[in-house]
Amino acid sequence: MEGIYAYLIFAAAGFLGGIIHTIVRSKGVLTLPKVEDGKLYLGFLVSGVIGMLTAIAVDGHLLTAFFAAVAVPDVTEGTIRKTQARINGREKDGK
Repeated sequence: MEGIYAYLIFAAAGFLGGIIHTIVRSKGVLTLPKVEDGKLYLGFLVSGVIGMLTAIAVDGHLLTAFFAAVAVPDVTEGTIRKTQARINGREKDGK
């Protein structure tokens, strides 16, 4: 595949992979985007966007892009949680 159409197909496969990741991880429940207390929560769209960006960046093959999109949101979310825990731990200690 070549050109812009290839990127669009990879982006769609990646978005779908990210959504499937969320469905599997949350036991079939998708959280819709919402605004609460003035904060925007993106819900399942976050995994879709991460999957989409991953699929475009990873490879020139549709299946590789899709499976990377399913796996990478898990790694990304874990890294974000660890970073947040470190930041919160430092804030509690007053450092």
